[in-house]
Amino acid sequence: MSLDLSEDYLLFDNLTSVTLKFRDGSPDELINGKALRRAVTFREAMASNGKVTTSDVHWHIPVDGLNKTPTLGDKIVHGSTEWTVLVREEQTLSTRLRFTCRDIAITAGLDTVIKIQSSTTQKEQATNAIKLVYSDLHTNVRAKIQFVSGTRDRQSGRDEMVRKWAVSFEQTFAFSPNYRIVGPDGVFYKPVELRDPDDIGKPFVVICEAYP
Repeated sequence: MSLDLSEDYLLFDNLTSVTLKFRDGSPDELINGKALRRAVTFREAMASNGKVTTSDVHWHIPVDGLNKTPTLGDKIVHGSTEWTVLVREEQTLSTRLRFTCRDIAITAGLDTVIKIQSSTTQKEQATNAIKLVYSDLHTNVRAKIQFVSGTRDRQSGRDEMVRKWAVSFEQTFAFSPNYRIVGPDGVFYKPVELRDPDDIGKPFVVICEAYP
């Protein structure tokens, strides 16, 4: 007598479809009508010593049919919500995967929509002057903008207050010196420092200086 539990998983109610998004750039993968979402219990949250919380969720996905198995930091997308994978576990004799996931946009309060732009140099034909021209790289990006600190700067010959802001993102972006962030009020933010780019359980934070 052979024991096959691989199809027992499909007897659950409320199965749904999700999309897997991979950090390494691999093609997205659709799990059509075979994903199950469950809440993280209070007992599980307490036992994790703060690693997971009751606002996190478990996503259950069958192994059969997966082209690529998600790993830590990959995302499970359901509707408009992107859940970041914090923990991966094999269950039901390795026929099913359970992913503990977090909606970083909610936990980090990403309540602002911004744009990320990059610049190129162009020479004006009439004056031969060099100017910067910006173009959009990413639009409608969810973020949170917070004031961090203000320090006095006298190096430029003027007594000015340099204000720094922390811009938090749900995902990691590769910033370069010619990038800028455009806030919803038209203020520009120049990145000067990156924080926690590889901490999958927290937002990606960019420290910026603001200018009109």
